[in-house]
Amino acid sequence: MFEHTLSYHNSVPSFGVWGFNMARNGAPLPRSYDFEIATRYLDRAVMDAALIFGKDIEKVESPVNSILEPKLYQLYIEDLKS
Repeated sequence: MFEHTLSYHNSVPSFGVWGFNMARNGAPLPRSYDFEIATRYLDRAVMDAALIFGKDIEKVESPVNSILEPKLYQLYIEDLKS
């Protein structure tokens, strides 16, 4: 487990919305990012927006997911039932 996590999401063409997580121990992760290299898409405004989730998306305590123990899939199925 990690001491600090940061969730973000973005729309991936032809795949829909994808979510990602950064994690580390030690110093907290920054809440804003400046990029030192030029990119075709990613900049500070895009990253800032990726950190914002709608109020219908809440943080849920969940177990560690793995190929051998697909806990995320099980949570997804349970959510579909409700």
